[in-house]
Amino acid sequence: GMAGLSPPSKRRKLSEDASEAQECVCSDISGGLERVKIPCINKNGSESCLEAFDEYIIHCRESKPHEEEDPDCDYDGCECKSSCLDAVNEIACSCHHRFQSFAYTDEGMLLRLLHTSCEPEGENRNQEKEDTVHPPIFECNSSCSCSVSCGNRITQRGISCSIEIRMTPTRGWGVFACERIKTGSFVGEYVGDLISADEAAKRWAANQAASAKNYILILSEHFASSGQSLRTTIDATRHGNFTRFFNHSCDPNIEVHAVRVDSFVPRVCFFAKREIYPGDEICFDYGEVGAAPPLASSQSISSSSDEIKEPTIKNPPIEVHRLPCLCGSPLCRKW
Repeated sequence: GMAGLSPPSKRRKLSEDASEAQECVCSDISGGLERVKIPCINKNGSESCLEAFDEYIIHCRESKPHEEEDPDCDYDGCECKSSCLDAVNEIACSCHHRFQSFAYTDEGMLLRLLHTSCEPEGENRNQEKEDTVHPPIFECNSSCSCSVSCGNRITQRGISCSIEIRMTPTRGWGVFACERIKTGSFVGEYVGDLISADEAAKRWAANQAASAKNYILILSEHFASSGQSLRTTIDATRHGNFTRFFNHSCDPNIEVHAVRVDSFVPRVCFFAKREIYPGDEICFDYGEVGAAPPLASSQSISSSSDEIKEPTIKNPPIEVHRLPCLCGSPLCRKW
């Protein structure tokens, strides 16, 4: 269904001088699967980041189908033509009525991030964030008649911003912006094997025993209205995309939001929480979503997000070893 999309316009690259001094070891790590080419740069040798995992994928793989889908996700789609965000459609759009509002602006930015990016730092801001509960994000799905370019299908179209993978001096591979990325922009979906908590515990223990890096991300959502919690666990160790190379920062420029399309199982999507400039490394807070080692409940740290709580894992390892943090941010927690 993506064949009809025109590729984004040519992007202004980083300065020619800088790129000449670096070696491009792969012109597109996605092999044409993404809308944009994602080059891999390594000025220290010929190794490519593709050697770090088995297969590049753009959607999560389920180890076994979910026994029952939530009935709320099996609804009749809207009958809009073109984009549901067009003023004339919005009044009649059944998706708009069902979810009260759309999550995105006309420019495709995540609305809830635009309201927080300019607020002052400090206690008042944190308090306000704690008190804000955002509704789940639902995009138009396969039963909607709107076009693939609908303004409520942002994450389904994949990334359109220009990025590259680079070997960093201290933190292995990292993802860097090659152009300005506006606040609220979609910057990728974390994909891999969708696994159970039990399977995650086994894989994490095996990773620890082998001193291997952890690519298991656990998203815990708490729904205030029903009091229910939902945990989604994705392992990008063997199968994944460019987001598996996002490094941790204690002062991140992207954050995770759960987005639902055709299933109640959410897509784990990254959005820019502030302006990102060419040459900036794109990082998120591992502690916020549990990409750090699984923590026992007694050790969990409170999260800065209302949708995402620090997760715990079934039968977690008794000893949790956190590597010292190398993010270099002045806000660094140092673990």
